[in-house]
Amino acid sequence: MDPILIPTWIATIMMTYSSTVADFRQNAKYSFVIDTDHTVVVMNSQTGKMWRCEKDLKCEEPKE
Repeated sequence: MDPILIPTWIATIMMTYSSTVADFRQNAKYSFVIDTDHTVVVMNSQTGKMWRCEKDLKCEEPKE
């Protein structure tokens, strides 16, 4: 098997498990998504606040 495919298979299995089997995803404090411009958007699921991370992945929750 190609060594490049091993991490891809592991990531696929973990993402499938976390989205279909594991219930802990619904109780997470933070969730994130990668936007079309390849930046990470983070949401605090307890307060509903969202913010965009910088290109170098420096993410800080905005202060009140």
